[in-house]
Amino acid sequence: MVEKNESDDYDEFDLWASLEEMGMCIARKERTVTKEESRRAVKIARSLRPKIPSFMVILQSSDITHNAVYVPGKFANEFFSRDVKSIKIEDDKKREHTLSNNWRRNGGFVLLWAKLMRNNSLQKGDICIFDFVPRNDFLLKLSVFSG
Repeated sequence: MVEKNESDDYDEFDLWASLEEMGMCIARKERTVTKEESRRAVKIARSLRPKIPSFMVILQSSDITHNAVYVPGKFANEFFSRDVKSIKIEDDKKREHTLSNNWRRNGGFVLLWAKLMRNNSLQKGDICIFDFVPRNDFLLKLSVFSG
């Protein structure tokens, strides 16, 4: 007889809903990740217990190929105005990168981040957490959890 793990009862929607309940915004395209990646994302979010506005991206091949990452509409609309043309990202090594952003019709925007991706050796499957740091020049603090 096989013992059923309680976590087997979760479907992917439950996992993402769980992240959103913790205050972590997720880009809708992230629904294409595996159950293993979903569970890993929830585990990381639970361990961090974000106290400030945050969003999560699980890097996909398209993020690497296009040197860009999507900022979820819910997050972008709440914390940024459409007048914002660039965002600063602080990486784990405390280096600041100024990135251009392109707004989308749905309210989110894409950050163009080729240099930051190279400098931090980001790869498919890495989980990136972006924390909003309130200040005049729009800063997001990046934490990376390797895939």
